Amino acid sequence: MTTIGQEIGHVELAAGMWICRTVRLENGKTREEFGLLAVRRDTGKLVLWSTDRLQHAACLVLSPVSGWTYRQVPRGESLAPEQVSLIEAYAERGIYDPAQGCWVLPTPTAAEDGDAAGLAPNAGPAEEAQGAVTALVHLAGELGLTDVDVDQLVYDMVHRGASNAYNNGERPELSDLDAFDAVHDDADERASTINNGGLEDQLSALVEAFGEQQVERMLRAEAAPVPGECSNTIRDVA
Repeated sequence: MTTIGQEIGHVELAAGMWICRTVRLENGKTREEFGLLAVRRDTGKLVLWSTDRLQHAACLVLSPVSGWTYRQVPRGESLAPEQVSLIEAYAERGIYDPAQGCWVLPTPTAAEDGDAAGLAPNAGPAEEAQGAVTALVHLAGELGLTDVDVDQLVYDMVHRGASNAYNNGERPELSDLDAFDAVHDDADERASTINNGGLEDQLSALVEAFGEQQVERMLRAEAAPVPGECSNTIRDVA
């Protein structure tokens, strides 16, 4: 039985614990990471849910690494109330989205919303998303765009996700350089798979990442690039 404030070993870690992990850095300094232990729904592995520097949810891998120490802490120690709520939500419901390369909270289905309100369900998110993709495929045709024109948009999207994953501590068992290479090599494969699927698969992934309206802006910008700018890049479109 562990007590609050007590240092514990890696084998004693268990889901439901709030802990502080102290990581010894290569420069000799240390970093403390506060969060909640939970089991990943897709792999069944124990992970630490915390927040990153941008206050986004971060899923941290646990490894018996020399120089890492753990102690059990009270719920939410050193965290703001909104961080605690975010961490608990992701620990319970978070899923990894390969298209975005980050963790997301699933949107309640229309059936769930209808049940909660005592109403009959309407079309679900999958049907709405497919309708958006169909409309964007038609728009791309009108703009004279093909899957080749959208390749780089997909590539940039996936590598943005890979950068987020790297910044959130993905592949902590590797050195910084090797971890960077690993997540971006994975991103290359994901982008290639999406692009090989054709225009509909490309637009489906983009809609999932950015939403229908933003993808429409991206397509229109792709068809009429800014003078002097490379056309195949994701840029902020007002």
